[in-house]
Amino acid sequence: MKISPELRKRLAEALQRSYCQSEDTHRGSIIDYQVMEEMRSLCMRIHEGTNNLREVFWSEKELKEIRYAKEFYDARMEAMVHSTLANLEWYRNEGWKDFLG
Repeated sequence: MKISPELRKRLAEALQRSYCQSEDTHRGSIIDYQVMEEMRSLCMRIHEGTNNLREVFWSEKELKEIRYAKEFYDARMEAMVHSTLANLEWYRNEGWKDFLG
């Protein structure tokens, strides 16, 4: 995503104001909430622009496949966590610390 000159200028100004304020207030002990809100707003606009790039790199079919793979991986990891916790619970109940082989 190419950032517009206007957005780049506003971001630079917000960063400059934030930096100057932190120098003046002993490393930012007082926060300028207006600057922080502007930074948040600018970052959200940049993030929204990057989300639009998905269609540039992947087709809708590829995005569905990626989502499916991610959801499948997440489900397997969740099942693995559940299984591991169940095994640990069983070992604890069986008294594995007392087992001498």
